[in-house]
Amino acid sequence: MDFGQLVEAHLEHERDIEGRRRRSRTNNASEIGDLCLRKLVYKRLRPEEAKAFDGGTLARFELGNLLERHVKRLLSDAGVEVIHAQVSSRWEAYNLSGHIDGMVVLGDYLRALKRLKLDYPPKLEEADQEELLVIEIKGLNPNAYRAISRPEDFLSHAWWTRRYLVQLVLYLWLEERERGLFLIFDKSGAGLKTIEVRRDDWIELAEETLRKAEIIEQVVAVHQIDPMTDTYVPENFPLLTDEVIEPEEYPPLPKRLNDPDVCRMCEYEHVCCPVLSYGPEIAVVEDDELATELLTRDRLDAARVEFKRLDERIKSRFELPADAQEAQWLVTGVALGEEESFEVVAKRSRNGSIRKTIRRLTAEEGENDS
Repeated sequence: MDFGQLVEAHLEHERDIEGRRRRSRTNNASEIGDLCLRKLVYKRLRPEEAKAFDGGTLARFELGNLLERHVKRLLSDAGVEVIHAQVSSRWEAYNLSGHIDGMVVLGDYLRALKRLKLDYPPKLEEADQEELLVIEIKGLNPNAYRAISRPEDFLSHAWWTRRYLVQLVLYLWLEERERGLFLIFDKSGAGLKTIEVRRDDWIELAEETLRKAEIIEQVVAVHQIDPMTDTYVPENFPLLTDEVIEPEEYPPLPKRLNDPDVCRMCEYEHVCCPVLSYGPEIAVVEDDELATELLTRDRLDAARVEFKRLDERIKSRFELPADAQEAQWLVTGVALGEEESFEVVAKRSRNGSIRKTIRRLTAEEGENDS
């Protein structure tokens, strides 16, 4: 029996019943922090061509939703109620929208600390007790959870965690709030962290993101792509203006990101067809002498392993007496013939280690030793 397979198949079935993704008419705050501007354009123009998420990915999404509700319940039980959950906001100038996880009242947090007799900084009492803090709840894998402790860590850890910081910063502007909180939990169940984000600390990041939104709107305004040429085809659709616009004035599609780490996980990879490089091209060297030497090396490498095994076995047969500093053996035998022999010498060093050497003797050396 495989219940994991059953659950994944069920989630995929539910996905298919709900149908393909609908075209979004806005730039979503939870997505616009993506590194690839081309992907964001595809999400607006060609959502139906996105590769469907498999059952495993859908199961992870469902787990995140369950844990988000669990965190909210824990906060409520502790005396901090999450309000304005999933409130929708929109910034018309940039066609930007979002749904916050919720807000908490600063005073509720302070009262909960006092009730549980926990320490808190005195400046907390001096703050506006009615201040609303936007919260964003995220579940992270154990590695990401350990790596992220400050807002800037979201930018440096991975391309997908970068989106999280952009999302919360935009929510602060959408909701006109100065401070927000990340509540991040380890999906393995190891803990819950709180990371404060101040809106005015990330003005440049917000401006950069809003410029992206403007570019997307310029592209979407034309709202049709010729997939064969990556250009806009004016005769295929009506314009949003009465002015005559020459084809060369149409904004081009954003460039492909061409980043293997990002593109291979993108649901539009098959549409975008990025040019991915996993390292420098392989150089072909045609050299007969080098090829012969490599074959010889390969044979010697195999013999090396057998030599080491045999060398250790032979030396183990010669034991230096405990009270001796040196011992010598002369080995003869039918296989060696009458004129050949081997000398085995064992010497004890000052630190107590024993070194054994084996040497093949010439006929003259063998006679002298005998």
